[in-house]
Amino acid sequence: MGRPNSNDISIGKDEWLVFHDIAHLSTDPVELDGALSPIQPFLNALETECVAECCGVDAYGFWQTDIEQAVAQFNCEELLQSLKSVRQYAAEANSDLLVSHRMNNLFHRKTFLELIDHILKCVRQSQSSNRT
Repeated sequence: MGRPNSNDISIGKDEWLVFHDIAHLSTDPVELDGALSPIQPFLNALETECVAECCGVDAYGFWQTDIEQAVAQFNCEELLQSLKSVRQYAAEANSDLLVSHRMNNLFHRKTFLELIDHILKCVRQSQSSNRT
C-alpha cells in the first residue's frame, strides 16, 4: 500500500505517521535545531534514504530496524534522556508550527510529537531486546 497522504512519514511497511496540515497555521515557527543539537549524531545515523537538504524528513529511516541500527552506536540511556528533552521542548513550544533547518522541514507540533514518541518507543524496544 502506498503513502496515504503525500507528506505522511513512513515508520514501517504500510505504517505511516500523519503529517498534519500546517497551511492554516499563521504563527511564527519555533526553531527546533537548538533542542535537537544533543541528538544530532543520532539524526545523522538515521539519515539513510537521502540527505535532509534534498528530501527533508523523507531522508530519514524511521522504521524500527533503522532506529535499532542507529541506537547501537549510542548510549541508550543518554539518548533516551536527550529525546525526552526534545519532546518536552516541542510540547512546551509557544506555537503549533515548528521548524528544523537541519531536518529541512516545517512540522505541525502534533506531527513532530508523534514522530518523537515513535522514536522513543523504538529506542526503548531496542534497549529491552538488548538486555535479554
